[in-house]
Amino acid sequence: MHRINSDFGTQFDAPEKDFTVHSGMRDLPGTLYVVTLKGRSAKIVIGHGGGDETFRELNFAFFLNISKRLPTPPGSYDDHGSRNRGHTLLAARHLPFSSATIGAITMASHEDIRKAAQLLRSGKLVVFPTETVYGLGANALDPAAVRQIYALKGRPATSPLIVHVSSVEQARELAAEWPEDAERLAREFWPGPLTIVVPKKPVIPDEVTAGLPTVGLRMPRHPVALALLCEAGVPIAAPSANRFTQLSPTTAQHVREAFGRDTPFLLDGGPCEVGLESTVIAVSRDGLEVLRLGMAFVDHAAPAAGTPTLQPAEQNVAHRSPGQHHKHYSPRTRVLLVNRGHLPQGRGAYLWFAYDAKAAWKLRMPEQPEAYAAKLYSVLHDLDRQGYDWIAVELPPHATEWAAIRDRLTRAAY
Repeated sequence: MHRINSDFGTQFDAPEKDFTVHSGMRDLPGTLYVVTLKGRSAKIVIGHGGGDETFRELNFAFFLNISKRLPTPPGSYDDHGSRNRGHTLLAARHLPFSSATIGAITMASHEDIRKAAQLLRSGKLVVFPTETVYGLGANALDPAAVRQIYALKGRPATSPLIVHVSSVEQARELAAEWPEDAERLAREFWPGPLTIVVPKKPVIPDEVTAGLPTVGLRMPRHPVALALLCEAGVPIAAPSANRFTQLSPTTAQHVREAFGRDTPFLLDGGPCEVGLESTVIAVSRDGLEVLRLGMAFVDHAAPAAGTPTLQPAEQNVAHRSPGQHHKHYSPRTRVLLVNRGHLPQGRGAYLWFAYDAKAAWKLRMPEQPEAYAAKLYSVLHDLDRQGYDWIAVELPPHATEWAAIRDRLTRAAY
């Protein structure tokens, strides 16, 4: 265990090699340090350490790989600035330093983030990165701005938007009800790729929720997204930054290819870490229900949730969650789902998992679901530019950890 003196004047233990937080010290070489207090911005220090004492401070709230919560000891500050009440300290994984790490979180400058925040407050659209996919954002409290999202995407008004928040506290302010299950899920999975659907307050316009009385709320963990949310001071409604039913973007270039000259002001945050859209879970007095599969798995919710909603929603009825159409997440090139390497005639590309086969171009996809999800959309975007007759994909295993990937492939091939 490594004893850390935090910037908030308290001490706590963290596993020496697995997790660490920034404490103003420079004692673990080659490490990224981060500390945050309940979603507030705090200092991130990146540095080589050791013989090279080059350090850089950034005012982002989180790094991409925040993944564990550590209890803060007595005497710390709560989110109202009072002592002796508990709060949660978020710790980032102990990460090796690299130029890629620097690039991933410094592409969007402070000036760019301030400009994007001003645009949002003035009713304009902004594209920003999250850990899942890039989002097309508007001030969630501005109905006219939200309508611009639907117009640019060509998205039907029956498909609701997810509202991104900077903290659990902001989510509570937007919810008419915030059940214990919602609090538990937020504390366990936020910031991260989980959207929580709860009853909304009237301040959320019907344009955001497709006229439904509920709203999907999510606190992203990408540092640029969090910096933007903090700077803008408003919740951001955002679907994926692409044309409706097309492939979601996981890089800034994907967004530019989708919108061309219509691309709004764009914050580049590098490739998305997760690569698939968030898990969506509805919280009610009756329990939890999975509305859209994603890479966040709520194991303890499964008994109450039953079978996730995989069937496509009716076209003229408001959907309880995004991602419910027959055809979705689709490249322009025809996608075919194949088994045991049985490929059609023609010049095509083949993404295989267990069974190799002859094709004009082929790639074995990762064996781990997290790596597969992070790679999938990027590979499909690349292949979509090549003019193949088809893209054949061997479905990965029929298992819980692969369910979201199978869902996206099934909809892409519709």
